[in-house]
Amino acid sequence: MLRPLVFLGLLAAMLAWEWRRPVLAPLTRALARRVANLGLGLAGVAATRLLAPAGLAGAALAADERGWGLFAVVDVPAPVAFVGAVLVLDLAVWAQHRASHALPVLWRLHRIHHADPVVDVTTAVRFHPLEIALSLAWKSLVVVAIGAPVAAAIAFEALLGAAALFNHGNVRLAPRVERLLAPVLVTPAIHRVHHSLAAADRDRNFGFSVPWWDRLSGTFRAPAPDGTPPRIGLPAFEPAAAQSFGRMLLDPWHDAR
Repeated sequence: MLRPLVFLGLLAAMLAWEWRRPVLAPLTRALARRVANLGLGLAGVAATRLLAPAGLAGAALAADERGWGLFAVVDVPAPVAFVGAVLVLDLAVWAQHRASHALPVLWRLHRIHHADPVVDVTTAVRFHPLEIALSLAWKSLVVVAIGAPVAAAIAFEALLGAAALFNHGNVRLAPRVERLLAPVLVTPAIHRVHHSLAAADRDRNFGFSVPWWDRLSGTFRAPAPDGTPPRIGLPAFEPAAAQSFGRMLLDPWHDAR
């Protein structure tokens, strides 16, 4: 129950924060758009529960029972295994995200996330269920390969969900707080760069939780110094169509944009 409790609590907090002080102006049909986004998120949850009811924890348990994975072979202290597993999983998600932009077959799914004309906390769950299922399979493979501790798998899932809700928030941090957090955490301002209409910016800032992988690989781009948010979305998507639940489900089978 840890992950859903953390997720729902932070979702409510971020919605309240956005309602009081949004950075990007909400659209005319903001409620319909948010409902469609949340509906797509629920479809993704249903897909993962059907495929793997226990999530990454189930994969970690299976690996532990069979003695599979790196940490089953290499004897390290439990805290090292925990931190190492969380970092490896975060790097794996960063690599998956980057591949989703580079490979056309994956971009067909991932572009639904980028087609949102406003980035807010509901954008964090706006992923095609098939992309969610593929992501679960990839993360489960990594969990088994490294023999991630069960506690690390649970903690990572909670961390990933919380980080995604936070950095998609339609909010602005105080400049002092932004400077303090930016070196160690992907802030909303940093992640908004990734959702820019400009293709060159979309291929930057792939991280969901920490900016380290982007900084090390040269894909990091700082937000505008004055805090001005970029224009958001994909140019080929009309805002009304981009908000439709049916369109989002069927879009991967349309011509690629």
